[in-house]
Amino acid sequence: RLLLIARILQFTRLMSFARALRTMVHQLLSTFNSLFWAVLLLMMIIYLFAILFTQAVTAHAHDMIEDISPEEMQSLLEHWSSIPVSMLSLYMSITGGINWRDIIQPLNEVGAVYTAVFIGYITLAQFAVLNILTGVFCQNAIESAAQDPELVTQHMVQQRETLVKRLETLFSEI
Repeated sequence: RLLLIARILQFTRLMSFARALRTMVHQLLSTFNSLFWAVLLLMMIIYLFAILFTQAVTAHAHDMIEDISPEEMQSLLEHWSSIPVSMLSLYMSITGGINWRDIIQPLNEVGAVYTAVFIGYITLAQFAVLNILTGVFCQNAIESAAQDPELVTQHMVQQRETLVKRLETLFSEI
């Protein structure tokens, strides 16, 4: 245990020398609160769309049970058979884990409206929610860095050195 504590202290001393690493770790830790709420918001949106798509696919499969080929049924159920499977498909579609075309093709069998809703989901999730979340994380990181006393002190020292150099240049010209 003492060896572990010694290693932790050694790592802490190392971090005091690596200001950039310390800053990044500090900013990462300060964004965890925002990360929790962002993931919760994203999961709520995914859950709502998963309910919609799962309900539509199961109703379509139930109504058309005799007219659907086994291949079509398999493609429908592969991505939309239950709410957890639908949520995973929706999550994978906005994070690059699955091709959108693989998900839209079965929805086309259900109806063009659901294809349009899926495109609306992608637009909302990818271009609105994820971009806003990126902005929130960046803003939190900037605010965190601005409140870090060591970084503020370091910035002031750099500004002072720049001012001193300017004054030296000005007085040398006179």
